[in-house]
Amino acid sequence: MTDQNHPKTDPQAEERDRREQRMMWMFSAGIALLILGMMGANMLFHNPSPTGDTDVSAQSRQAPAE
Repeated sequence: MTDQNHPKTDPQAEERDRREQRMMWMFSAGIALLILGMMGANMLFHNPSPTGDTDVSAQSRQAPAE
């Protein structure tokens, strides 16, 4: 975004600012894609938890028959 309060600068500085801003956007997009890719790989390569009866809590167990 350009600041309207600053006087016009030379065209070389404006072009450099545009280039720097473009590089920052590309870096940010790259980091976001890296994070999303790592999350996707985690979902693909790690086995899901078992769906059977895996209760380990003593509160959820039935009382032994007497």
